[in-house]
Amino acid sequence: RSSDVFLGLPINIATYATVCHILAKVTGMVPRRLIYMGGDVHLYSNHVEHAKVLVSRESKPLGTFDITDSKLDFHAGQWDLLDPYTLMSSLTGYTHWPRIAVKISV
Repeated sequence: RSSDVFLGLPINIATYATVCHILAKVTGMVPRRLIYMGGDVHLYSNHVEHAKVLVSRESKPLGTFDITDSKLDFHAGQWDLLDPYTLMSSLTGYTHWPRIAVKISV
């Protein structure tokens, strides 16, 4: 997968992790790890200084993501990811640094 490591990759990881949790929930399994392989992972030159700021920050404790809706039933097909009331979830214990504003490269 091609990936803009500064802007695209973080949202890709969050999305893939969410899908991993959804699949685990609807199949009655426990999510364990997410393995990502990138083929064209790149950093645009106008993002280099911003990326240096990002990697200089200390890590903060990870939050906990939980899908709380018990109405998800994969086998009955009773779930719609576009309906915000179908997927009830919570993220607790998450804190973040101030955002780093950059322009998207094209």
